[in-house]
Amino acid sequence: MQVDRVKIMQFTKRPRPKGCQDIGNWMFILEFIAIISIFTNAGLLVFTSNHTYNLDYFLKFILFMGLVFLFISLKILIAYMGTDTGSRLVELQRRQKYVYQKMTKGKDLAYLSEYETMKKVRRTYLGIYFG
Repeated sequence: MQVDRVKIMQFTKRPRPKGCQDIGNWMFILEFIAIISIFTNAGLLVFTSNHTYNLDYFLKFILFMGLVFLFISLKILIAYMGTDTGSRLVELQRRQKYVYQKMTKGKDLAYLSEYETMKKVRRTYLGIYFG
């Protein structure tokens, strides 16, 4: 027990968090699950409902396909109308862009390497407050 404590406390570091652009392959998995759930829910509504008990299977199948089409259309409509970024994030991105332009005095630094750009931004940043 003591050996494990020493190993954990002194020889391991806490991982540094890193940001990423998106959720990667999980987006495909979640979309797949959403499509499967549309078929499952439509099937449960049509084939287990008391309202469709007296219908034959052909009419139930037509109703099932209609519900699937309706649910997929609603999913696409909601995905089209919704945005991934919230209003607070958009505001923060706008603020970050403004500060960057203010620090670089509106100059385009795309021709510089990343290191030179950060060096110039730091120099400009220090010049604003101490210059």
